[in-house]
Amino acid sequence: MKQDRRCFLIGGLFVFPLVATGAYSFFPEPLNKGLPPSSNLLLSSVSDNAGRHYVAALDQLGNIYYQLAIPERAHDSLYNSRKKQAIYFGRSPSKAIYVVDIVNKRISTIVKAKKNRHFYGHGVIDKANRYLYVVENDTTVNQGRIGVYDAEDGYKKIDEINSYGIGPHQIALLSDEKTLVVANGGILKDSNNTITNKDSFSSELTYINTQNASLIASYPSQYAGNSLRHLTVGKQDQVFVGAQSHSQYINPLVFSHKDENNLVPFIAEDYTWQGHNNYTASLVECGDKLIVSSPRGNALSFWNTKDRSFITKKDYLDVAGLAIGSGTNSSELLVSTGQGMIININNMQVSQRYRTKGIAWDNHLSLAAVVK
Repeated sequence: MKQDRRCFLIGGLFVFPLVATGAYSFFPEPLNKGLPPSSNLLLSSVSDNAGRHYVAALDQLGNIYYQLAIPERAHDSLYNSRKKQAIYFGRSPSKAIYVVDIVNKRISTIVKAKKNRHFYGHGVIDKANRYLYVVENDTTVNQGRIGVYDAEDGYKKIDEINSYGIGPHQIALLSDEKTLVVANGGILKDSNNTITNKDSFSSELTYINTQNASLIASYPSQYAGNSLRHLTVGKQDQVFVGAQSHSQYINPLVFSHKDENNLVPFIAEDYTWQGHNNYTASLVECGDKLIVSSPRGNALSFWNTKDRSFITKKDYLDVAGLAIGSGTNSSELLVSTGQGMIININNMQVSQRYRTKGIAWDNHLSLAAVVK
């Protein structure tokens, strides 16, 4: 019988030093060494205690590989393996995407938003590492757009697709590499970051054909006040989506979808949803489990994907970033927090903790498997 893949650290990709809390500083000078022939880097944006912002990468031993200053907070990131580039998306409403040359440890390109556009902090690149899809806002009409950028031509914008909603946030490509799934959050904000349509917005999980920019299907949130924000695509294109609630009532915050006529909520008692403080951030699937972070609830929750049931919740201050790194026969769950922690989870138990002093990790993590 084939063994079920779980989140094991043993034989994994990252072996962080086991140090006492606060004993190691994240921001010494970057190590003056090149990239090994084969390396796995942990990518994220970070901010220091002085309010300065960076895009950064850690190597497999927890050493800083690069730390590059940028003028704003960034949000999500991804890896272009063809170009050996890390791509960091400025935090909404950003006007910039930062492309890092991993081998030479420098920002090689800054992609600027076109006139009357801003970025929402997420994107996805196809398996050929050719086309980068980026969530954007058309500020003239406050409608969501998906910008299409050519990685082979300096990330030049070559097309634009309707997101068929307002406030598109996280996106992903399904296994056919043609279908784009979008969490249209529905939220509008003014220049002070205040929600202007809190009592009237609608939010949808939307599927789009990237070949002809047509709408395949759209599934609205059936819970008033839920803004669908983050998602991940699991096995057989099962989509898991997390919500942020602006309702006075207790709403489910995690849903799945695959061929159903609506979004299917995960099952939990009200106090479990309350423990997420109306907020979800990163989602990852690992084996038959879905892991969800809630920085506002200081919660990391584990769910059974087969029956959508709640398993357990662990408490970590400002927990947000999640990444899965696959080894030969196992996977590891890597977790980051706004308190500067990197945590390795082994079968829902902490294997290692690593404290990065004086900095805050942003909401998302990604992995770069670099082959030189």
